[in-house]
Amino acid sequence: NTEVWSRMKSKNKPLEHVAEETPLWSDKKRPFFGLPLSFTRYTLYPDRIIIERGFLFRHHDEIRLYRVRDLKMNQGPFQQWFGVGDVVLMSGDVSSPRFILRDILQPQDVFRTISDLAESERRRIGVGVIESFPHEW
Repeated sequence: NTEVWSRMKSKNKPLEHVAEETPLWSDKKRPFFGLPLSFTRYTLYPDRIIIERGFLFRHHDEIRLYRVRDLKMNQGPFQQWFGVGDVVLMSGDVSSPRFILRDILQPQDVFRTISDLAESERRRIGVGVIESFPHEW
């Protein structure tokens, strides 16, 4: 068993790197009075965001930051009262074009951080964003 594990481990060097990577930010959805009473966790890395949902059935979504095309932040009156808000990410991903980080603490800071990281990741990879305008424009 140990021999098999060590062979698998040596073949999977990239996976070891990912497992050891430290997140830049992590928070849980805070739907009730700003308290983290939820089974939804958001984790931000330098190149991606991971959303994990569920208790019995776990769902894992990931968006690469270079694919983020637009960001917006929403904060209703009760969210303002409790210091939480939503950050909406529009992406070029066909399967999940819209990700919402709901009821997170310090949404302005998270918004700015994601915006800066997405821009630097696009520059690093050499990818640009093509703007599309509605037909009525």
